[in-house]
Amino acid sequence: MEYAASAWDPYLSDDVNRLDKVQRRAARFTYNDYTDKTPGCVTAMVSKLGWEPLQDRRRLQRLIMLFKVNHNLVHIPEAAHIVRASDRRTRGTQRLFVPYTRVTIYKQSFFPRTIQDWNRLPSSTTDISDIEAFKTALRSSVSVQPLPST
Repeated sequence: MEYAASAWDPYLSDDVNRLDKVQRRAARFTYNDYTDKTPGCVTAMVSKLGWEPLQDRRRLQRLIMLFKVNHNLVHIPEAAHIVRASDRRTRGTQRLFVPYTRVTIYKQSFFPRTIQDWNRLPSSTTDISDIEAFKTALRSSVSVQPLPST
């Protein structure tokens, strides 16, 4: 379910719910509990297992992929997709311009959506140059931030 999730992260609520159903079914399978139908019982199972919500996991994967693109760790040409902010009005050295778009499908695609999430991160996280240190800082900074509603 997570293979290439950074590229195909769905934004429509129906698609997100379909993926979440798989995680909920896996929690029921893990506990071997198919009888309890009370509201919130599966959510409690998922939290007891310590599983992160899939939407959060995909968001982290997108941000890590953007870090790799920024630091030339993957073969995706940065210049074609990323414009660095050179204006003093943007806070931090690693801020990026969000591409303008009128089409919702493109607006919710990898680069525009991930750049918005990237710009919400604190400068102390985006200025890191080591991938492992970035992942550690990302986990702590994202756990504090609520996910934006889309």
